[in-house]
Amino acid sequence: MLDFTEADVAALRHPTKSSFNLDHIAATAMNLKDIRQIELQLAAERQEPPEELARYLPGRMYVGPRTVA
Repeated sequence: MLDFTEADVAALRHPTKSSFNLDHIAATAMNLKDIRQIELQLAAERQEPPEELARYLPGRMYVGPRTVA
């Protein structure tokens, strides 16, 4: 949870008074949180892909006739 990149830290640096925008700061923080959740979900699905994904991806890559085993 505390594994942040330099880009994450730079996005949340203390703004100056002239550029302080609470809405922008909150939106940036939420975006970073959402991106992190997506990364975690993709990593989990890479380790153990759900059956739907295991059927969907080969269907998109293979062009020939499909047979059921």
